[in-house]
Amino acid sequence: MNVGYILLLLGLVELTFGLLLIIQRRKESTALWFGMFIISVAIYVIANGLGYLHLFINQSQAEHIAWTSGALIATFILPFSFSYPYPRKQFTELILLVIWPIIIFVPGVLWTNAFIQQKAIDNFGNGYISKTGVYFPLYMVFFIGYWAWALLNLFISINKSDGVQKRQLIIFCVGTALSLLLSSYFDLYKPLNDSTRFGYIGSLCTGLWFGFIGYIMLSKENKKLIKN
Repeated sequence: MNVGYILLLLGLVELTFGLLLIIQRRKESTALWFGMFIISVAIYVIANGLGYLHLFINQSQAEHIAWTSGALIATFILPFSFSYPYPRKQFTELILLVIWPIIIFVPGVLWTNAFIQQKAIDNFGNGYISKTGVYFPLYMVFFIGYWAWALLNLFISINKSDGVQKRQLIIFCVGTALSLLLSSYFDLYKPLNDSTRFGYIGSLCTGLWFGFIGYIMLSKENKKLIKN
């Protein structure tokens, strides 16, 4: 079975979880930020799945959508880390952290050579390599900085929590850190340094983990926990 079908299925499941979170719990800032985060992960996984299957978009478009969704993932994990399991910043403060990366990186990655060069890719997932643009270091500083900041916030929350909240935070942080390491290696480091055939590993691990977390976030028990 082509791994693209697995990635596409995982991405669609995650997309459903993200939309349900936003629709069902639209009055909760935690659910809003995590829903947007899950949707961003879903776009990343779906883009890679379509790239492997050669459906609807070409390989170059698949790569650039995946890099764009990587910026969105980093963008939305930060406000989530400030709001889970209890809000520590106002919505108006968090929205400022979200707007500027979207304005810069979404059009910058999708339609210019500033961060990732627009080029044709043959055999996506079977020996592809990424070529960076002149401002790619800015992308990496943002990506690493937002993720480090978010994980620091979540680790601080662990120390301030107890009981079920603390256990959930530990599981989330450990799984997220491992998923981030794997996806960063296979989807960032490898394509930037050598021709790789294993880009799907990062997408697969990320899709499985955050699909599971999305399901947990939709549970009635977790909804009650956050409200309390």
